This record gives sequence, structure tokens and C-alpha cells, in this order.
Amino acid sequence: MVYRIAQHKSLNDYFHQEVRVALFRQNIQTTEHVEYYLVNLLAVFAQELNQVDSPLAILFLDSMNTPDAPKRYRQLKQLGDFALLVSGYFSDSLKRKLVDIDYYIGLGSNAYQALSSISINISAFQQTFEELGDQFPRYVDVLSEISENSGMQNNSDLLRLYEKYLKTGSERLKTKLQEAGIPVSAQNPLRDVH
Repeated sequence: MVYRIAQHKSLNDYFHQEVRVALFRQNIQTTEHVEYYLVNLLAVFAQELNQVDSPLAILFLDSMNTPDAPKRYRQLKQLGDFALLVSGYFSDSLKRKLVDIDYYIGLGSNAYQALSSISINISAFQQTFEELGDQFPRYVDVLSEISENSGMQNNSDLLRLYEKYLKTGSERLKTKLQEAGIPVSAQNPLRDVH
């Protein structure tokens, strides 16, 4: 594989191009707000590593039980963002872990859906979080493609690729498996993550 060095004005410029290409390749129609959110998520993460100190399920329960709406908003956003980054951009880090990609997809989707229902008086954010929650596995695929293109992931292990497909139902992974000569059924194995 030959890597080319491309110059970009900023991290946002680089990730904007990568997100647009991945959305186009995967034939995903989205709003500018979601596109911008994904670009910003990647750019901010590249500049500052945001860790989550508690297990995601505990963070989700804590956020749902807090009466402090701004705190709930911050916790749910942190959880959704972290789950999207880990399940998309860093999914290979989940190999041989106690929890797998479907755990992150389920909690991330639920966090964004909960965010969409919080009254923050900005309908664009509510719509953005609703779309991220409803289409979470598709945006995991977008970040996975960007990660693969940057050399961060190595999906050469076909068994792992097949396992990820079974857990996520990703059309992108299905296509990659079929291109590798692995027969994949037409049924979507994605379990209900809500």
C-alpha cells in the first residue's frame, strides 16, 4: 500500500473531505448538521483524547437518573461520542474484550436518542442527535472507512470481519466479505439495539 501525503488547511478540512468521501461511497444521505458533527467529532478527538472513566452502562444510567439537565446532556453526549469513536474509528481495539462492538453501538445509539429528547431549544441539535441515534450503525461504518483509509485499522482478518458483520449488520462489511469471496446471506443479522 502506498501512502500519499496530502496537505490540508486544518484537521477539520482533512476530516471534512474524508467524511464526505465515506458518505458518498456508502450512499448515505445526511444533513449538513450530521456531516459537520462527524467532522468536528474526529477533529476534536484528534486534538484531545477524551476518555470515559466509568463503564458506559453505568454512565448511561447515571445520566438518565440525574435531575440536572445540563449535566445529563454532557454525560449523554460524552457517552454517544465515545461509543461512536470506539465502535467506528477504533473498533479493532475491541478484539478479545469482555464487551464487543454491539455493546458500544447499543449504548451510543441510546445515548444520542436520549439527547434528542432533551429540550435544549435548538431543533438542529435535536434532529442531529435523533439521526445519529437512529442511524448509529451507518455512522459507525463511515468512521470505520475513514479509519481504514488512514491505516488505523487492519481488517485483513476475515473471521473478525465476519463477526463484526454479524453483530452490526453493516452493508459495507457485507460487501467487503462478498468481495473477498465469503458468501453472506441476504438477511440482515442486526439485532435490535434499542
